[in-house]
Amino acid sequence: MRPLPKSALAPRQVSDLVAQQEAADCRARDILFVKRQLAGLNQAANGPFGNSLDLSKVSVAGHSLGGMAAFRARQLDPGFSCCINIDGSYRARPCPAAVEASKLNPPLLWLRRPLFLFTDAQLKQVGLTRAEFDEEIAMGQRVMAGVGGGSFDVRLPHAGIDHMDFSDVRVLERDLAPPVRAARRLTLEMTRAWVRDFLQAALRGESRRLLTQTSSAYREALVWAYQRASLPGGPTLGNNLPAARQDSTAKNLAGALCAEVVECLIGEASKGMLDMYP
Repeated sequence: MRPLPKSALAPRQVSDLVAQQEAADCRARDILFVKRQLAGLNQAANGPFGNSLDLSKVSVAGHSLGGMAAFRARQLDPGFSCCINIDGSYRARPCPAAVEASKLNPPLLWLRRPLFLFTDAQLKQVGLTRAEFDEEIAMGQRVMAGVGGGSFDVRLPHAGIDHMDFSDVRVLERDLAPPVRAARRLTLEMTRAWVRDFLQAALRGESRRLLTQTSSAYREALVWAYQRASLPGGPTLGNNLPAARQDSTAKNLAGALCAEVVECLIGEASKGMLDMYP
């Protein structure tokens, strides 16, 4: 991986948005370099792959800043079939850019923690008004609704979930209390399940259960399905949900229009929250 550009490291006055844009863009270009190198090795006569890699079905995914870099990499390279951002966000957006600069065509999975609920006093401390707070949330929704191939905003709101719980580093810590270890294992299990089902639907056209209904094992998930188009060979995002999800905990999906947010509230989670990470 190349170091961040000197312009990003040199002392200068830039906004948080610009700093995040530069960091995500730099790492996105590293991703594209690796993709080009793999393509070259795949085609090389004496290469290690012998043209066995199917580069027509490639996903780009990442965690944290890597998730925002994955989003940016797909914007730069239309050769990626789908994109996964795991708990990477700029405020309430899956990428550090304005809505009009956040266009994405392939299916997107944004898997993350619940948004943080700010009080008026906390908003004042971070320099936001209530109106600006609400607009940040609306901007994130517009970005997700604008994904051409459809998108899922999946939040895992069980108590105590941390940014690093999406990796196995947290379950490897010593002397964890059994309830803590169990909660972290649940996060890992849910992360793997959502990523696996999303990839199999987006790359293979397979209808996957988590994308059309909620397994009883994952009722902690809070899901927004933004309907734009069908996954290749698979279901239209958010359609065909069972009647069990069309009760008092979810909006009725009948007559849902293209690009309309379908809120499927499974379990208990706070609404209207803004994540200021990073």
